Amino acid sequence: MERLQVLHGGSMRVRDESGQMLVVTALSLTVLMGFLAVAIDVGLMFRARRTMQIAADAAAMAGATQLFYGPASQVQSAAYAAAKINGVDHTVAGNTVRVSTPPADGPNTGCLSCVEVQVGTPNPTFFMGLITGSTSLTVAARAVAGAPSTGQACVYIMSPSAQKALQIHGSGAILMQDCGVYVNSNASNALCVTGSASKSTFPWIEVVGSQPSNGNCGGNLNQTSSIDLNSAVQSNPLGNITGPVPDANGNCSGTGTTTDKTTTLINGSYNSTGGGTVCFTKAIELASGASLGDGLYVFENGLTIDSGTVTVGTTTNGATLDVYGGTYNQSTSSSLTIYAPTSGTYNGIAVMQPASNTNDMQVSFGSSTAVFDGMIYAPGAYVTLHDEGGGGVSATGVVASTMYVNGSLNIENYSDFGNNKYTTPFRLITMIE
Repeated sequence: MERLQVLHGGSMRVRDESGQMLVVTALSLTVLMGFLAVAIDVGLMFRARRTMQIAADAAAMAGATQLFYGPASQVQSAAYAAAKINGVDHTVAGNTVRVSTPPADGPNTGCLSCVEVQVGTPNPTFFMGLITGSTSLTVAARAVAGAPSTGQACVYIMSPSAQKALQIHGSGAILMQDCGVYVNSNASNALCVTGSASKSTFPWIEVVGSQPSNGNCGGNLNQTSSIDLNSAVQSNPLGNITGPVPDANGNCSGTGTTTDKTTTLINGSYNSTGGGTVCFTKAIELASGASLGDGLYVFENGLTIDSGTVTVGTTTNGATLDVYGGTYNQSTSSSLTIYAPTSGTYNGIAVMQPASNTNDMQVSFGSSTAVFDGMIYAPGAYVTLHDEGGGGVSATGVVASTMYVNGSLNIENYSDFGNNKYTTPFRLITMIE
């Protein structure tokens, strides 16, 4: 025990200072415990925030999917159900689940194909209440999902400046119920309708350039189709997809890839077990009775589909015809049935011609019994869709540099895509915010 003697008025007084460190230590521990308590509560709030974000993301995706496939009247109920599964039940007092279509806030305000969801729920605080007086804090999160545009296009004409980028002949027609047409060309006659293409039925068409008000290109579409001129430029929805690139000797590399340097004519079953990639170095003719199994077929020097029945792919995995070089020629008397892949790089693509191949492509359809279940992807080509008195050219989408429609182009209803009902890239829903 330490004592201090002080001389005061001739007398001696003693002051006891024992126990000071104990008091300081107790005060310091109190402060440290306060910081620890706050840290625990903050950590719990961060954990609750992650949980809320998961619920918001799930609800937005569920709502956007419902909006895309319909009916739109069930968007809110779909979002509510997804939020509830992830721990935020809107019927519980204190919880909030706000669904907005289109989004009310953020950069995608007004996006007609987007769904915004805001969720929140009160979370108890164990220690911060001693400081703030509040026993709970509301933790919230927000998410937006959908296709970031004013609608869903399934025909994209990508040339930035071509005249008559999309030409619809008077007897031709584009038949779609749930998706529209986009034309990237800024030319004054980017859209050219010759005569009256009144049989065309699609909800909207967006054109970066314009359509002449009269003359050879000043024809009329169906009055139910909304024409938006001077629209914004859009990018290729599928990017620059390319297949295997042959080397100087025509060989294609890659796992599961073979190079066929001898075949020129196929009139029976080829690759019947399906799977893998086959690169043909010579020009190939698919004659009547030809049947190709599932897989990717790369044609380095062109492909001709002769008259008669030709089948490509199955509903199991599907197949893609990749015209790497040369031209794609299809007889007007042919009957081509093709099923595109339902997953992977070439998901939903039945016939493709990479942007590097700018040769014209003519797709004919002369039989109403044939099935074209997939899309045409030829971003560098002038594509002619020709109907020789059959059921029209049916596909799930088209991406072309320019396109001429002479006959009926049937883009199936989103609910009737068949093998690609839930997988075509034009229908994928993504998180946007």
